[in-house]
Amino acid sequence: MDNYIDIQFARDHNLQHQSIPPRPVFNVDGSPNKAAAIKHKVFFTISLSGQPMKIEAYATVLDRNPIILGLSWFKCFNPVIDWITGKMRFCWDQLLRAIKTLASNIPKYLEKFLSVFNKNTAEWLPERKPWDHVIDLEATFKPQRGKVYPLSPAKLKELDTFIEENLRKGYIQPSKSPMASPFFFINKKSGDLRPCQDYRKLNDATIKNAYPIPRVEDLLDRVASAKPTIFTKLDLHAGYNNVCIKEGDEWKGAFITPRGLFEPMVMFFGMTNSPATFQAMIDGIFADLLLEGWLVIYIDDILIYSTDYSEHQQCTQLVLQRLKGSDLFLKPEKCFFDVSEVEFLGFIL
Repeated sequence: MDNYIDIQFARDHNLQHQSIPPRPVFNVDGSPNKAAAIKHKVFFTISLSGQPMKIEAYATVLDRNPIILGLSWFKCFNPVIDWITGKMRFCWDQLLRAIKTLASNIPKYLEKFLSVFNKNTAEWLPERKPWDHVIDLEATFKPQRGKVYPLSPAKLKELDTFIEENLRKGYIQPSKSPMASPFFFINKKSGDLRPCQDYRKLNDATIKNAYPIPRVEDLLDRVASAKPTIFTKLDLHAGYNNVCIKEGDEWKGAFITPRGLFEPMVMFFGMTNSPATFQAMIDGIFADLLLEGWLVIYIDDILIYSTDYSEHQQCTQLVLQRLKGSDLFLKPEKCFFDVSEVEFLGFIL
C-alpha cells in the first residue's frame, strides 16, 4: 500500500508535486473514490519524535485524515509497534549507528552532518530549483522514434531492476512522448552493467549551453599556489540525478525499452548540456566560498585544501552545511578527510 495525501490539503500547503499518468483509486470498502483518478504525486517532509522524514504520497480526496501512511512508509522507517497501546516508536539510535558504520571514516567534528551521508534520503526526487535542466531544441527539430535494442535475459533482468528502482524514486515515469531515444547497457570495468540512453539525435538538435566547465589545469594551479598541507575530498551522491528536468521538457528525454517508453524527471548522463547545467548549479550554491581560495569543484568532485588544521575543519563544516541546506548528499566511501595527500581529477596532490 502506498502513501496518500488529501489533494486540497496539499494545495493549501503549497507542497511540491509532479504529474503522473492517471491511476484509478478505490476506497477501503471497494467503492470508487470521488476523485476518480490520481494524477499527482506529492513530496513533503514530516517530523516525528523530532526527526525529519521525507515522504512521497499520491494526491486524492481523503475525508477524515489529510495523510495516510501506507506499507511503503512502514518498510522505509520500520517503526516498533505496540499493538496493545496503539503506539509506535522509532529506533533512531539504531539508525544513527547504521549511518556511523557506513560513514566510519567521518571525523567526529562532522558527526552533526551525518544526515548528509544518508543513502536512503539521498535517493528521493530532488525539489525543483532555478537550475532545473532545460532542453531547448532547434526550431526545425522533429521527434524521432528510436529502435528497441534487443537485450539478453541477464540484461532484461537488470532493466527490470533499473525501471523499478527509478520509478520508486520518482526519477522516471511512463511516457507517451513522440520522442524515443534507444536504451542499452554498457559493461563497466567492475563487470557491472551501466544503463545508458542513446541521446545522439536529441543532442544534435539541442541548443548548446555555453556555461564553462573549469579547466583541470587551472584548478590544479589554484590549489598548488596555496601550498596546502591538508586536504578533504568529497564525492556527491547521485551525480546528475540531483537536478530535475525543467517541467514541460521531460518528454524530450524519453527513452524506449523492451518494457515500454519512459521519460526522465531528473537529469541523466548523456544529455549534451548536463555538465554545464550541473556546474552552473554547483557554482551558484558555492559562489561565495569559491572566491575564498580554499575550495575548488569540478562538476561533482569537491576539494577543500588548507595549511591550518583548525581552519580546515571550519571550511569543511561550511561546505557540509551548504550541502545540507541544498539537499545534496555525499558518498562516504568515496570521501577522504583531513589527509596530507589525495587523488583529485587523476592527479596526486
